[in-house]
This record gives sequence, structure tokens and C-alpha cells, in this order.
Amino acid sequence: MSPKILIITRDFPPYYHSLGGVVRTLKMAEYLLDHGVDVYVLAAKGKPISYFGYEDTVKRLKVTYVDNLWQAFYNDQQMRFQNQAGSLLSPDNPVSSFIRNAIPDLCVPDIFVFFINSFVKQAKRLIKDNGIPNVLISTPPHSLQLAGLKLKRHFKERIQLLVDYRDSWNTRGLCKKRNPVSQWFNAKCERDVLSAADRFLYCSQPMLGKIHQTIAPVESKATLMCNGYDRNAVPAADPKAKNKILTISFLGRMSDQPESTMNPGNFFRIISEFPHPVQCRLVGPVLISQSWRDRLGDKLHISPPVSHPQAIDLMRDSDILLILYSDRDGSDEVISGKLYDYMVAERPVLVIGPPDMEARRIVLNEGIGYAADIDDEAEMRKVLNDIYARWESGQLPAYSIESLKEYSRDSQYAKLLPLLKP
Repeated sequence: MSPKILIITRDFPPYYHSLGGVVRTLKMAEYLLDHGVDVYVLAAKGKPISYFGYEDTVKRLKVTYVDNLWQAFYNDQQMRFQNQAGSLLSPDNPVSSFIRNAIPDLCVPDIFVFFINSFVKQAKRLIKDNGIPNVLISTPPHSLQLAGLKLKRHFKERIQLLVDYRDSWNTRGLCKKRNPVSQWFNAKCERDVLSAADRFLYCSQPMLGKIHQTIAPVESKATLMCNGYDRNAVPAADPKAKNKILTISFLGRMSDQPESTMNPGNFFRIISEFPHPVQCRLVGPVLISQSWRDRLGDKLHISPPVSHPQAIDLMRDSDILLILYSDRDGSDEVISGKLYDYMVAERPVLVIGPPDMEARRIVLNEGIGYAADIDDEAEMRKVLNDIYARWESGQLPAYSIESLKEYSRDSQYAKLLPLLKP
């Protein structure tokens, strides 16, 4: 008999605005299905946005969507925000300060906590009707882990609870509360969840030590499972010739708003002063102010989101692939799922961010690119000059995806199979 698993996640195609926010659970479900596991998915239904080229994959899965007004509102606001269409979430809106600051501190773990009971109700039905022994909760938002806690307390040993972190909970400032009372409850929620969990999965190595030191000892139940790249993605047949102008591409979400964790302001300043021809190509849900667009001129080219296969083609058509992160808090955990797609494209990677980033460590250790501190203008300038000289002479780093097999999704998600109850 095939193992059965219920994957619970808030965000899933087509009700999310970014592939990066759904690709881990989407690909995990697809991998398990292809390896004989009977896969059920429970996710929030909001405003339809995109399948990102994965409509056929979603149709193969047994997906149940929970009607959710918050998800519809959140989807709408994110799309309006990135299209600069007067979203309530935009910083210049008078309601924005309350939504962004007061509400997160009052809601523990987050605002989605008010919507988890509908997930619990649907999950109970799916588990009972289909005899599902494995329940995996993938977050953020971490309030959804409380749904898993309720399910574990209800079904007890009849289910195995697998807690999956795409981002940390209380060991990173992004999810912490400024109010000490709220933060005490926030940390207690995480301790309760990790105590009840049978298995703990996490996507970045630095997470584990911090959780052990500040929240709860979880090493005995923990498995590092990175996001990884697709082994079935076909690399370019021949090494790609360089572009006529040095092309640095970034694919994914980016915003120059002050609160953004991917604010390219410092990097753009160096690019605007760079004495050689260069083009920064941004593809995805990008929000860049007109002042930067005017200042960079032909050095900046912005395109809307594309399907995943199209994104890989664009990556292969680049000279350098950019990973950018501007927030120092919790930066040690940051890998970014796009790093693994960049590996498939077999193009050199440039990591611009704090020096403790996990993505930086991987790129430098594997010898597949460059890195510079986003707050060190001299270092960024030096690295860009080095890249340009090597690009001009045709000596940028070259590598094969075959040398990076440990980072494939097959290698990473294979770790999950032996953990499942039959």
C-alpha cells in the first residue's frame, strides 16, 4: 500500500503572486507523487494569479482549497502594490502604518491565526476519509503550524506530524514581536509546536543551531532538506557566448521600499556610477521607484513575471545571475530558492548581501561565482570591476550542473521518503 501524506500550506498555485513562495511545497508534492506516495494538498483559496507554468502539475495532485477572505485580500493587495496601483499596503497610505506595524504585534503568531480553524476542519475530514497517517505543515505563515498542533492533539499517534520551515519563526526578527508579552506567547507557540512534532524539516543549515539554543532541542527529529534544483531541467547544449553588453539578471521579487529585505538601492548606486556598459535585467514582481528608473536609464530593464521554463531560458541568456538581500537580521539563513535555478542555468552567480549569508557561503565554496557586502561600496565596486574584466576576456567561472548533484531536489526530497509512515 502506498504511503499517504497531507501537505498543508497557505500559499499554493494559482493563489499566490510569486513562484518562490510556493515552489518548495509544489515540487515536494510532485516528487512524492512521482515516487509512489498518495499526495493530498490543503491550501488557501484567494484571488487567482498564476500557475507559473505548473498547471498540469497542480492538476495531477489532490488539492483542496479552503475559501479564505484574507488570502483574497492579500493576493489583491500584493498585485496592486507591485503594479503601483494604490494598495493599502503601500508605505504612503495612511492605513499602511497600522497594517504593517500594529496588527502584526497584536496577532500571535500572525494575522492568519484567525483563519486556521477552517484548515483544521478540512484537514480532519481529509485525514479521516482517506486514512492519511502523515501530515506535513509548511510555513510561513507560522500560525498554520498551530493547525498542525491541533491536529496532533486530536489524532494523537494516529498521525505523524512533520513540521517544515521555509523560514525561521522566533530566531529571526522578521517574525518576532516588539511587544514582550506578544513575543513570550509567540515563542511559547513555537516551543509547543516543536515539542509535538514527530519530525522537523528545515531548508537552511544555520536554522538548527539557533532553534536549539533559543527555543527547543530538536536535533533528534531534524532533517536538513534544502529546496534544490530540478534534475530534469535540461542544461544548455553548448557554453553560451557572452552578450554584447555585460548582462546581470535578477529573477524574482524585488522592491526599493525602505522596509524591503531585497532593497537594491546600494547596488543600484554602484551600477549608476559604473564606468562600463552594463545592463541590470529584473524579471518578476518588481517595485522600483521612478527616480531609480530615471537615474539608471538604459542600465535597467524591467520585465513582468514569466513561467518557470521561460525564466530558466532568460537565466541562460545572462552573463551573471544576481542574488540580492539587504536585511542583516537573519541573513545567515538566507539561501533563496532562485540560487538552485541559477545552478541549472550554469551561469556565474553574484551574491550581494550581508557577509554571513548562506547563499554566499555556498557560491564561494562551490566556486560558482562572486560575492560582495551590500553595505560595502568599495567591495561591490571591486567585485564588479573584476567581473567586467573577466567577462571582457571570456574568463567568467564555468561549471556543470553535474558537479552539484547534492543540491538537486531529487537528492534533497529523497530524505523525506524514509520518514513517512506507511
